[in-house]
Amino acid sequence: MNKRILHSFLFAISTTIFALAGVHSAGAISSDPKMFISGDNTFYAYVKAGEKISASFSKSGQVEPLGLTAEAVTVTLDGPSLPQQKCTIDKTVAVGGGCGFKDVVAPQTGVYRIDFKLPATATLYQQVSPTVRWNRNMFSWNVTVSEGAVAKAGRVWSEQYAIRQPIQPEYATDLLYYYMSENGYLYKATYKGYNGQISTLAADAFGIRTNNTCKSAYQSITVDDAKMSPSFGQCGGSYKLFFEQPSGDLPELAKRWDDKQEWVRPSINRPIVGGLKFNSDASTDIQAGKIFYTLKNYVGQYEIKIDTNNDGNYDATEDIKITHRLDKISNDTQEIKFDGIDGDGQPIPKSQTIGIKINIAKIAEIHLVNADVEGRAGGLELVRLSGDNAPTFGMCWDDTKLESLTSTALATDKPDGRSCPSSQGGVHGWRYGTGAWGDMRYIDDWAYAAAKVDGTAEIHYPEAQMTAAATTPERRNIGLIIAGVTGILAMIGVFVAVRIWRHHRALKKYQPPQPPKFTP
Repeated sequence: MNKRILHSFLFAISTTIFALAGVHSAGAISSDPKMFISGDNTFYAYVKAGEKISASFSKSGQVEPLGLTAEAVTVTLDGPSLPQQKCTIDKTVAVGGGCGFKDVVAPQTGVYRIDFKLPATATLYQQVSPTVRWNRNMFSWNVTVSEGAVAKAGRVWSEQYAIRQPIQPEYATDLLYYYMSENGYLYKATYKGYNGQISTLAADAFGIRTNNTCKSAYQSITVDDAKMSPSFGQCGGSYKLFFEQPSGDLPELAKRWDDKQEWVRPSINRPIVGGLKFNSDASTDIQAGKIFYTLKNYVGQYEIKIDTNNDGNYDATEDIKITHRLDKISNDTQEIKFDGIDGDGQPIPKSQTIGIKINIAKIAEIHLVNADVEGRAGGLELVRLSGDNAPTFGMCWDDTKLESLTSTALATDKPDGRSCPSSQGGVHGWRYGTGAWGDMRYIDDWAYAAAKVDGTAEIHYPEAQMTAAATTPERRNIGLIIAGVTGILAMIGVFVAVRIWRHHRALKKYQPPQPPKFTP
């Protein structure tokens, strides 16, 4: 069948399923011509009521070199109040064949989901993702949101983009994506000369972490590391990967296909610590108990520090540091148990005052882990587009614990990026090839912003003297009231002093002058 005819041929609109020969619809979000999908992928789109959504998947003529089996693919479309749309691509589909959905009218405003799913019999490639299954057939794709004949830009995203590139060096390509966090921070990432063969693109707030924890390791590792591994989204704090700059008409929240609420493009708000208190355990004779607080507008990892001798230093060997995390925005009260034992293993007497601080050093933290990527010749450019001091290009990495390569031509030119240099123009790259710097490794690149926190983030117990990490409007008002009262008392003091002075003068009693009060 002629490709032009195949592109325009549609099944009955009641099913909205069609066969097609390739990427279509000018202005649509489409796969890079040097990049395909062959494994599980889920795409999301924000669509307003009355607008239309279309999606198409077309088999490429590329040949899979790794001997994977061909598998059938099920494609589904779900949306708020929309009856599920479904089509299947047979494992023997001819080049140019596929399926999709054409001009489906959105009955309700919200988040729509397009799921490209392989069966459980398909192959897992654990080094790249523990959840994505892959098959032999490669597909081009596109997703379009439109109002009439006008495509709406910046409406489509993924949470994990699983991609397949042919092994020939000429299939390296430049990629540009936008990463949005749940607390409103937006990054733009440009991957230059990228070919990962089988790879996934995603971002979260944790990256490489110590196994069975969500404590970031802040380093790159080999894929067979026994002590550390990528979080792969298991710790939360995941970013949305937008294929274009997110549209300005995206809402903060939207209704999903399953009637739940989904964050889409939140506003940026500073973290707020509130209700910080310590409830002592009356049943013990040591300073044990529970710490309670709320931490709003924050996703990521932070520390609860305990100054066990109340000397003002929270980082001495006898002090306690507890690493904690929030995997999503929460207004809930957090509860941390403290056993009353200091960092030297000694019990803290009940009479001892302790200091408690919620220490948030980083906000907008993002980790982009490239798993088993054979080539990134032009490096990575990462720029934060929102928040304080934006735009900023600082990016960090630490490959110093990886072994050097026999072939320096395939190595990165700067393995130590702990100074977080500017990434403008692309840094931390390596030439494409088997055995290259990123091959069989997890390369972690990260960035963050310095935290500015509102609320009360420090208390002392049992003195209960609170110190603000940042002054809130309410506390400023209290400060003004205190200042006003202090001023009135000072005026009264002056008035009384003058009367006493006059009285003493009248009595002709002389008092020698007192030495000035010294304040160091």
